[in-house]
Amino acid sequence: MGIHLLHFVQTHWWHCAPLLIVGVFALVILLERSHTLYWDYPFPYADAFMEKVRYLVLADRIQEAAAFCDQLLAKPMVRVVKEGLTRAHLTENIIENGLQIAVQTVAEKVQERTAYLATLANVATLLGLLGTIVGLIQAFDAIGNANALERAALLSTGIAVAMNATLLGIAVAVPCLIGHSLLTAQSDRLLSQIDRGALATLEILRSRLAQADPNRENPGSPTGFTTKGGAKSITLQGKFG
Repeated sequence: MGIHLLHFVQTHWWHCAPLLIVGVFALVILLERSHTLYWDYPFPYADAFMEKVRYLVLADRIQEAAAFCDQLLAKPMVRVVKEGLTRAHLTENIIENGLQIAVQTVAEKVQERTAYLATLANVATLLGLLGTIVGLIQAFDAIGNANALERAALLSTGIAVAMNATLLGIAVAVPCLIGHSLLTAQSDRLLSQIDRGALATLEILRSRLAQADPNRENPGSPTGFTTKGGAKSITLQGKFG
């Protein structure tokens, strides 16, 4: 089948070119996103990292904690923590807003380009269907002007072109859909880790303020601090004090 499909691509180059272009774009996105989401962004030592940050912050060594974050800024969760620490000396609202902006910014980086794979899968399917229809039109057009002996051969040739176009479209679309599902699941896992990092940073900075002023009053009703990650939405409740 593979040899037959390759022969079809070689003999019907302009017919297959749009599908091949879609396949190349999809492959580039799959490779880039897979490397980023499975290799660059995951942070398996997040718990140990947050424990050290907690120790440094509660010891009032904010600059040292920020410098520690600088060593791991390639990790999205660490960027969020760093943004919170750099605002530790500012007002509560500024710290809270800074964390929210940081989470939204890194969430966009985590999710970028993955959604294109679903679009490319749909485009590949439609291009394959278009090739099928064109092949059938050409087949029936050809047999209309042929004698009885040639009709069977022309019809089989046209149907073969139509079916090969469908096969090529599906061959491009299926990996796109599988890749989209896997990358979306990995993105959700990373976004959960980022949200936990934001929650932990919020709690650490509140603990620091409470430690500095034990008589500090707790405000009445908490305010919402929402981070959005695709289909997931986690609300970080409460201000810093």
